[in-house]
Amino acid sequence: MIELSKLLPPHCQTEPSFAASHLPRATMMRVNFIPGVRQRLGWRGMRACPQAPMSQTAKIDGMTGIYGIKPEGCIDANDTGIATFSIFYFPDPEEEILNQISLSAGIVVYGDQYSEMMRDFPQYPDMASLFHIADMELRFTPDKQLTLSLVAPERDRVLAMDGIYADTDAGRQMLVEPQGAEQDLPCWSLAYPFFETVATSFSYVFEAAPAALRLQCARHPTRLNHADGKQLFVEEDDNPLKALRLTWMLEDGLAPIAEADIDARQWKDADPGTDFDAAKWNNPLVPGARHSMDKSTMGIEELPKLIILTGFLGSGKTSFLSHFIDYQASRNLFVAVIQNEIGERGLDARLLGQHYAVKEIDEGCICCTLIDNLTVAIDQICSQYQPDFLIVETTGLANPANLLSELSELQDRLEFCSVTCMLDALNGGAALPNYAILQDQIRVADTVLINKVDLVESGQIDHLKHEVRALNPYCSLHETREGDISPRELYGVNFEGQHREANMEIEPCGCSHDGHGEKCVTHHHYGIRSQLWRPTGRISKEQLRDFLLGLPPTIFRVKGLLRLDDADSLTVCQHVPSSVQLVPYRGQDDPAEFLVFIGEGPEEAIAQLNAILPHLDQKQSA
Repeated sequence: MIELSKLLPPHCQTEPSFAASHLPRATMMRVNFIPGVRQRLGWRGMRACPQAPMSQTAKIDGMTGIYGIKPEGCIDANDTGIATFSIFYFPDPEEEILNQISLSAGIVVYGDQYSEMMRDFPQYPDMASLFHIADMELRFTPDKQLTLSLVAPERDRVLAMDGIYADTDAGRQMLVEPQGAEQDLPCWSLAYPFFETVATSFSYVFEAAPAALRLQCARHPTRLNHADGKQLFVEEDDNPLKALRLTWMLEDGLAPIAEADIDARQWKDADPGTDFDAAKWNNPLVPGARHSMDKSTMGIEELPKLIILTGFLGSGKTSFLSHFIDYQASRNLFVAVIQNEIGERGLDARLLGQHYAVKEIDEGCICCTLIDNLTVAIDQICSQYQPDFLIVETTGLANPANLLSELSELQDRLEFCSVTCMLDALNGGAALPNYAILQDQIRVADTVLINKVDLVESGQIDHLKHEVRALNPYCSLHETREGDISPRELYGVNFEGQHREANMEIEPCGCSHDGHGEKCVTHHHYGIRSQLWRPTGRISKEQLRDFLLGLPPTIFRVKGLLRLDDADSLTVCQHVPSSVQLVPYRGQDDPAEFLVFIGEGPEEAIAQLNAILPHLDQKQSA
């Protein structure tokens, strides 16, 4: 049975279109994070496009140019998620293939901005379209099968019916003779090596070869360009559009099911013969790498570095984590995250990128009632992913001191590096004297980050530093904006000597024993609770902002996803006292709308929201 949990966070696997759209990228990233494996699979480098991180550029063995892959869309059809991707090939200026591309593409290749535009090609759609060679499709039917397809013409031909001429100092020169080929690009032979590398990566992470192979053909037109702008199309029998479909079975014992075509092209099955008998995807036992994701099989014995990330509600833990993941991913280091949130509906995992693996823990606080689940989660994530870093992001009400003795028992599997605490410069000063849990988070930390320093005066920062030093004179203390700080500045090279022993005399959980027990899922003895609110109508951005800014400071956190009445897409809502952030949701899925209120008396805040929005038909659940 194929374990998709090695590739996707748990919530993704129940959403077919979301899983289909993320599986190629997750698979490519996963194998590229394993030293030794990526080379043996044929990868020579890969990176996310800076302004479109869901798109990638990649280099593979044997090809001198750069490939680009860009998601185009996804749909759900009969319980199957279908995602499509465009494949591009950006040739090296020295490649002979330049003789077969269009004149427009050749001008781009020799231009000064070619390399820069190529690295972020989705930002230049007109330029990228000149180098489009194929489409890739992924169909995902949960618990049944997964089909990866390459669709490309044998050649992409464009004929200049009236020729192409250029005026030069030497007079008018003919560049393409009449009825000559303006472009004759061998798309299939360019796209196939990339597809084979992607498919081989699937076989490797699934530990299984495809159960079925299907080759189909359809007619592909040749374009006839005329000097007056007229464009005609003719079909040629020797230049088919080809579709190669590979199917992996997700459950043992199931038989592959041929899936219906979703386009209007007249596909006909073709005999693949022996053309793909030697394809690398047929052998998941990659030569030189064992049939395993275990780094130790390749002589890599370094333990994952463990960081406990703590901080009060709304202090900016997820923002720091996102920057940390991007920093390590740019160095081909893989970060695994164990994350739990107070409240029955989590948001933070959706806000992170996909350069990570995540294990979500059920509702509750890992410092008390879920501590046994934490150990299980650590064992599972380390055995499945072999990460370079493991980040345990606690709830805003967790006391990390309560975790340390148990985590110390895992020292043969983890290298304990740091307890890092985020402190909100805007609201930390008010919360610090009232909540012992926040004081204990600072006491036990070896690294404290005063975040959001751009939102307060320097005197307020100095006061917080004084308070932190009174609680913990030995920690390293830093200022950050939006959680953005270089991990190297924080932890040094290789994290050596970072962590010191925690003050174990701190009261476990930071709360009274009367309130601490099996039902202590939200530290209700502080009077802090969470409540979920689901809208069935629309509210405006201004209404929402005014309402949130009017909440009392004892509502520490409001977060969730909403479709506002002046926006077509979902909006991410993040609120801490005196601060509201409303930004577009960048995920490609379409999750249900919700807000989670966390603080003292969240039901009263929700009642206020309902009162000022009486026209909405709202549902809420505690």
